[in-house]
Amino acid sequence: MDSFEFNKIAGTVLAALLLVFGAKTVRDVVMAHPPLAKPGYNVKVTTTASPTSTAPAKPKTTPAELVKLGNVEEGKSVFKKQCTTCHSDQKGGPNGTGPALYGVLNRDVGNVPGFAYSDAMKGKGGKWDYTLLQCYVGNPKECIPNNKMAFKGLDDEAELASVILYLRGLADSPAPLPQ
Repeated sequence: MDSFEFNKIAGTVLAALLLVFGAKTVRDVVMAHPPLAKPGYNVKVTTTASPTSTAPAKPKTTPAELVKLGNVEEGKSVFKKQCTTCHSDQKGGPNGTGPALYGVLNRDVGNVPGFAYSDAMKGKGGKWDYTLLQCYVGNPKECIPNNKMAFKGLDDEAELASVILYLRGLADSPAPLPQ
């Protein structure tokens, strides 16, 4: 191997090294970021007040107005589609994922024997009246925060009214309609 051959090989190796290390240096100069005064980024966070009360949210329509929109047969149909996966509507029916709902209207909240209620439901107190049923069946998570019911609620007021009328009829002696 003569010196010319050696110079070509050495030149190629040096050019490759220059390209690799030179490219890194050029990249560092071109893409330089000024040092941060402190590590991280400032992210503006907005907080919303969480409900501190377990009082039901004010219904859009009063229970007396709402039940006028309903139909018991439609309520039974909606109940069968939406509720029977978790709840029984039979007298003496078993608890499922949710408590049995026979006689729910005017029953104490969180008081079905043999059903493991969430702390939120146990602490709610009161009775299942038309206003609370309207609130809870309409939006369970908003009405009683931290309850275990996975159902999102009924948005349609006619369906909501129909289910409430159907639940009203699930009793030995149905409660009077709201005035």
